[in-house]
Amino acid sequence: MALTKAWGDFGVALDGDADRVSIIGEDGEKITEDEITMIIAEYLIPKAGENPRAVYEIKSSNAVPEVIRRAQGEPIMQKTGWQNIKKKMAEVGAIFAGEISGHNFYSNQFYYVPNGDDGL
Repeated sequence: MALTKAWGDFGVALDGDADRVSIIGEDGEKITEDEITMIIAEYLIPKAGENPRAVYEIKSSNAVPEVIRRAQGEPIMQKTGWQNIKKKMAEVGAIFAGEISGHNFYSNQFYYVPNGDDGL
């Protein structure tokens, strides 16, 4: 179904427990989950201090690690899945992680959310 008319600046859809997000821009086009991960990287990494690490999943585009590096962070690739991502984040002390399912994870350094995952 094509979006024929949009009101407002953007739209947000969350899954049932709000740990995954999809975003539609003001032009009616979907902002990809890779793009969401890159936006988060550009926002959080400069605030993180020395040697910030960000985890991204193996199915992400090559642009994700490039943007993390450009923001002065260290990209760490990991297998898909909550358990894999959380384990890798703890292992390397990552500040956040993003999956292409729209599932985003945060360290307590920035946001406290139960289990550290939140769509927004």
